[in-house]
Amino acid sequence: MKQDIKLVIFDFNGVITQDFNGKGEMLKEFGSKNLFRLYFTEKQGNSKIRKQALRKVKEITYRTIDNLTLEDNFIEFFNSKKLNGSKKAILSLSPHKLIYKVLDKYDMADQFDIIVGIEDVKSFKPSPSGLKMILNNFKISKNETLFIGDDWTDRIAGLLAGVRTFLSIEDAKKYLT
Repeated sequence: MKQDIKLVIFDFNGVITQDFNGKGEMLKEFGSKNLFRLYFTEKQGNSKIRKQALRKVKEITYRTIDNLTLEDNFIEFFNSKKLNGSKKAILSLSPHKLIYKVLDKYDMADQFDIIVGIEDVKSFKPSPSGLKMILNNFKISKNETLFIGDDWTDRIAGLLAGVRTFLSIEDAKKYLT
């Protein structure tokens, strides 16, 4: 292993579970200009567009919840010796209720040390605020942390937070060997 990893942060959709392609629906619903504002504005607060986006995310995720399955390589990686002793966290744009429902389905809810969902952050990824919240919770250095996401918003959030970021479990595995 290249470095002692004390914290692994997983995105939920597309890393732990199969992606439900909600971003396509969000783009259709809000248009690119509004989505751009949602993703890149730190001062989203309780704006009307944010409230609409939260409702839409919940609608999409609850509609697809019964079809969500774990990614093929997630369990093997999660249980690998490479992660023994590491804290494990989830950072997701999904709401807690959905995340816990899926994790309970696979008897995994108690295997994560912290879960940060859409209702916990003021700014969506690629804002690094969710990653920083998790890092501050554990007081673990950025150099001892991995973030595994699946798209450009995750990559940018990781870069802005200064955390080593991978866009697939396979890439994280390669790094750890």
